[in-house]
Amino acid sequence: MKTEHGHIMRTRQSSPSKDTFSFSHIITMDHEEAEVAPRKRKRVQSSSSSLLVQEMTPSEAVRVFSTAQASDGIVAMSCDASGDGKGSGICAIVRQLGQVSRNDETDTTTRTRNDLWSCDTGRLDYDESVSAELEAITLGLCWIERHLVHGNNEDVTLSKVVILSDCCGARQAYATMESKFLCIDEAQAVAKRLVTSHGIRLYVTPVRSTHGKHDGFFDHAAADIIASLARGERYQEARRTHVETITLNYNDYDWLENGYTKIRTKGGSRLRKERLKNKLESMFGINIDELKTAADKEE
Repeated sequence: MKTEHGHIMRTRQSSPSKDTFSFSHIITMDHEEAEVAPRKRKRVQSSSSSLLVQEMTPSEAVRVFSTAQASDGIVAMSCDASGDGKGSGICAIVRQLGQVSRNDETDTTTRTRNDLWSCDTGRLDYDESVSAELEAITLGLCWIERHLVHGNNEDVTLSKVVILSDCCGARQAYATMESKFLCIDEAQAVAKRLVTSHGIRLYVTPVRSTHGKHDGFFDHAAADIIASLARGERYQEARRTHVETITLNYNDYDWLENGYTKIRTKGGSRLRKERLKNKLESMFGINIDELKTAADKEE
């Protein structure tokens, strides 16, 4: 089966036993398309693969992000998935920290660093939350491998990727690589290539989804709302590559480090979503309302 628009499409072929799955997948990349025949799923048991991805605390992630320089080659990758009972949309946002240097117009002696921001999306025709969240992480790592490792930009230095996910099951699956989840083989393969072939260190860090009035961690909040619309045929319209943008700020760091201790507030969600939509449109040209309207028409 071919898909004209899809970047990632996974099809559930049958409903076997709880720990066994059979399905096919198609990955359409910018430079190639690979098709893999259906195969039975089996639990991965690997003593060495668990060293591929390490866990990082939110406090450590804040320290790494807030001090990042271009020469450090650090990427913050926020991933999320959203299902509706029929399928799932997935989104991965890749932020290359401190990659753009510019002079402040008011003081030529002051140097500031901007980031490069990229967004990739995909569609799944099944709705299994942990598996979809795992797919979102794999989507982002495949994007990194394709654009930053095998891309044409020789100036890109990449040494560390910090994966931010709100799904404990997906983080654990990537940290241990021992799982029954749908795409663990592909997850293990891309992680192994990045670590062993390219010397990139991979980390997973928990981030809390935002609700109520709190803006949360911007990239993850953006991945959340984009994933909710990525089930529609026009999901590819949210993709972006290497958009220069301002770097993360105190509010992002505060939420990442302390979000799990903050009380969920009632009210304020509408205004928070409006702020997020305005930022996505003004900074990256992603019109959430248009994508939502298109998705509603498809249904």
